[in-house]
Amino acid sequence: MALDDFNEKEWEEQKGGDLLTLGPEKPKFRGVFLDKKENQGDENNSTIYNFTMDDGSIVGFWGSTVLDTKLRRVQEGDEVKIEYVGEVESQKKKGRKYKDFKVWIRKSLEIRGN
Repeated sequence: MALDDFNEKEWEEQKGGDLLTLGPEKPKFRGVFLDKKENQGDENNSTIYNFTMDDGSIVGFWGSTVLDTKLRRVQEGDEVKIEYVGEVESQKKKGRKYKDFKVWIRKSLEIRGN
């Protein structure tokens, strides 16, 4: 079976999902949690969270300390809503700010027993 020997009409090309930047430019997000990929990126070993949207597309976004903490219990199939709150002055590191988010998780119907 040669790599170049296939009928393109019988195949569906797979495209990578979009990576969103949550913050002032994208203050609200809602999707169904698909998976997360840890230890991503060259320097910070960050996490990418992937979600399925209502239209069937897959989108993801980079985690942060705040998002990683608030999403630590999310499971596949859970619906997630995230709202950007704004930049907040750090209590631990004076003079530093971080992006804060409100996060809501609704367990999947399977887990809720419906």
